[in-house]
Amino acid sequence: MKNRYFPTAVGLYFNYFVHGMGVILMSLN
Repeated sequence: MKNRYFPTAVGLYFNYFVHGMGVILMSLN
């Protein structure tokens, strides 16, 4: 079984992580 959805999951997780970091940085300032 090939993981054809793996890159999409990684992209969504990375996008969520970057968004979360942006929210944290904005809340600190």
